[in-house]
Amino acid sequence: MRRLPALLLILALAQAALFAAVREQDGRPVYFLDGKPFFVYSATFTYWDYPPDLWPDLLVRLKGLGFNTLQIPAAPAGGTGLLELLRLVRRLNLHVWIEGGSDAPELEPFRGARGGPILDDLTGHAATWFPAEDATAGQQRFLHATDFTSLRRLLEGQSKRRDFPPLLSAFDAGWPAAGDLHPRPSEPSNHLLAFRETLLAGAKVLNCPALVEGRSAPEHEPALALTGAGRPQAPVFGRHGAIIRQFGSLLATLEPLDAATARRSLSLVRQPGDKPSPTLRLGMLVSHDPRGPAFVSALNYSDDRALHGTLTLPSPRTGRPVLLRNVVLPPREALLIPLNLPLAAPEVCPTCAAFAPHERLVSATAELIAMAYENGVLGMEFIAPSEGELVLELARRPRGPVIAGARLRDFEFDDKTHLFRVRIPAGPAPDFRSRVGIGVELPESSVFLKTPPRLVLGSTARVTATFSSEELATRARLLPPPGWPVRSESRSATETDYLLDVPADAVAGDTVTLAVEADGRIAQSASLPLAPPWTVRIEPEESLHPRPGEEFPLRPYLATLPLAVGRTYTIRLRNGYDEIRTLVVAAAGEGLRFSTLRQEVSIGANLEREVSLTVSAAARRPGLYRWTLEITDGTRRTQTTLALAALAPDEPLAYEYDVDRDGFPDLVLENQRLRAVFSPHLGGRALEFLLKDRRANAFAPRGTLDTGSPLEGRIVGPGRLELSGGGLVRLVSLGAADDFLAIEQTGGAAEWQVLSPLRGQPQESRLSILSPEGQVELQRKPFSTFYRIRFPASGPRRAHFSLLGPG
Repeated sequence: MRRLPALLLILALAQAALFAAVREQDGRPVYFLDGKPFFVYSATFTYWDYPPDLWPDLLVRLKGLGFNTLQIPAAPAGGTGLLELLRLVRRLNLHVWIEGGSDAPELEPFRGARGGPILDDLTGHAATWFPAEDATAGQQRFLHATDFTSLRRLLEGQSKRRDFPPLLSAFDAGWPAAGDLHPRPSEPSNHLLAFRETLLAGAKVLNCPALVEGRSAPEHEPALALTGAGRPQAPVFGRHGAIIRQFGSLLATLEPLDAATARRSLSLVRQPGDKPSPTLRLGMLVSHDPRGPAFVSALNYSDDRALHGTLTLPSPRTGRPVLLRNVVLPPREALLIPLNLPLAAPEVCPTCAAFAPHERLVSATAELIAMAYENGVLGMEFIAPSEGELVLELARRPRGPVIAGARLRDFEFDDKTHLFRVRIPAGPAPDFRSRVGIGVELPESSVFLKTPPRLVLGSTARVTATFSSEELATRARLLPPPGWPVRSESRSATETDYLLDVPADAVAGDTVTLAVEADGRIAQSASLPLAPPWTVRIEPEESLHPRPGEEFPLRPYLATLPLAVGRTYTIRLRNGYDEIRTLVVAAAGEGLRFSTLRQEVSIGANLEREVSLTVSAAARRPGLYRWTLEITDGTRRTQTTLALAALAPDEPLAYEYDVDRDGFPDLVLENQRLRAVFSPHLGGRALEFLLKDRRANAFAPRGTLDTGSPLEGRIVGPGRLELSGGGLVRLVSLGAADDFLAIEQTGGAAEWQVLSPLRGQPQESRLSILSPEGQVELQRKPFSTFYRIRFPASGPRRAHFSLLGPG
């Protein structure tokens, strides 16, 4: 198996030791942020490769997966938008790691202030590990324990350094693209096992480069499409992120148990004397304190065999062997088993300060991903592929009920050892989430929050807290997100209304936590999503088709219509408020006729209403018509830009439109059957050659007919484009009734390259290339067909590209 060596990458970032620094703790380097150990879990965000209007949604999606940091590669020449990105990052309480650093003065407001998003001191060996390409096209799973030998050696070498914790700057467990249109689909279990191997090898800074698909060709399959839709491996990133979110501060300080000790003291067998399974890998993360917390990592690399039995491990408190019985590990699964976690430690449970120092989680044979204590109830969330057991050491028998998997459960409590035991029910596939709630005590005081289901941007939200006593009400306060104004109004002696001003520039889709604090402790909290005042969905809309089965909607909205008829739009309006609202919808556009110019629409709380609007060309002249849809509610106003491409039946249409949303106009040719798009800025690259009724794109939008240098582009007639530059002149034409695209070129390279997602299968639409002067060669790949057209060194270069339906 081929492995790439570690790469040395020096990140020369400015120093800000007060806020972010590497410190030595117990003889090991630990990364600190604002005085606390920090596990950097980051995602590469090549912002210039994504449309800016998608940045908020993509960042919210990454934050939802648990990423706390973005790794931003060095921008290409002329790249803009970094300041706007940093403003978004700060509003989302994320951080950034800028590759190569930046001394630009405009970054100082983000770098210098407490809470600024730019992480400093990320200096060290940047290790890059990618899995090898495998020749077996049908193989889905390739990771086994031996595949990580080089990764372990890499991180073990870094762990000997005194100046920085082990760092992986580019890590992925997907298949390489190997020159194909897109990589083979990633097997989610590969990512799960690979993630756990990095933890087990001691990584404290982990960056994942293949997270968001952009306009550029990905080397590995991104977990999120450009629209934000998740692929099958995305939940694995989220599962890992949940662990980092809850225990990142703790994991940043733990170290792997040395390999020799792990082999001697860790085992999982059904019966004494059984040999360990060759598909099982066990390891342990331990504290420098011999009585400190620990985690056991168990990985099952078998494709079809579950492993179960008794897990033997050294006690974190005594060092003597401890037995955890009935541990079950399904095929291609992993468990990170918590041990000896002090409940009152803030790095274990920030809301559990009410517990005594000796109260602890002894063990759980499921994966703990969240824990909180409110109003006397200790709530825990687990990943439980199979039934497990939770063992706690508590000061006294729980006084309330125990609910596990939404059902009341029996539990055991030993009055001598103070050990509490309850079964953790297996969670339902595919995410295996299971919850346990323990009524530890009947609280002398309690707080209950009544909140709206969501917080509307730019509004004043009312949050009501009900207290168990008048004294508690006077000592309590609401903790909003930083910088959010809040004021209180007494409703009664034991009820308080908190009026919270939600910033209009907060990021829709984000989630914020509101908490009531009393006597220095969190008494009750609630996590609420942020929503815009209203949302608009408009149909129809045209899309770019980057690969089969995926569509990227065009913005501004584009739709086509025959010149002699109108186009009816369906406008779906959703009210984000918890009360009825009346919206005014108005349409305007030069050269267009609208069925109605202004409508008032009353919409119930959190409900959706449909509005129909028919648009037609007033003068019945072919062309591209732009218009706006304005929605107002009092002083609030939004405008949506749309466009209509009006086609005459006997004439093709050519127009400019930024189809790929990169900020540069593209050139579009269109008739009733076909649409072709070319980008002068991207070297004349063909972004799409679409058979409309089949929604079949014959040109991959990456590299097809690309000259390698930006060109000048212009419309030279109905259905005719010209691309020129560097001694090259390319004419592209499409007739009104043609089922082919004609291209003629003088100058430039004597070879054209076309990458098509169509592979010539019987059920697919068909691309054929006819060139009187050239020789057409093709090579079929798993997800595409690669065409090469070779021309003589001199003379005309012409080709017809025909696109027909299957048959």
